[in-house]
Amino acid sequence: MEEPGAVHLVLAGEIDLAVHDDLTSALEDAARSGRTVDVECSQVTFMDSSGLSALMWLSNVAAEPPVLRGAPQHLRDLLALTGSADAFTLP
Repeated sequence: MEEPGAVHLVLAGEIDLAVHDDLTSALEDAARSGRTVDVECSQVTFMDSSGLSALMWLSNVAAEPPVLRGAPQHLRDLLALTGSADAFTLP
């Protein structure tokens, strides 16, 4: 269930260098809101280091840990492998 009052973003497909600028722009807007950032990730098929870097930036500037909803196993594995999982809420 989405958190009331949160900023909601939906990521889908391949999150890589090709979409980095658009992703960063969306995350910056979300971070500026000062509200919880709720990111739906269930349709992410791939994420490279540029996508992870953008999410880590968000976790460093957001008022509270971003929520990564529906994170597929490959994304959870990437977060665990890089030691980044604790920077997010993974329901």
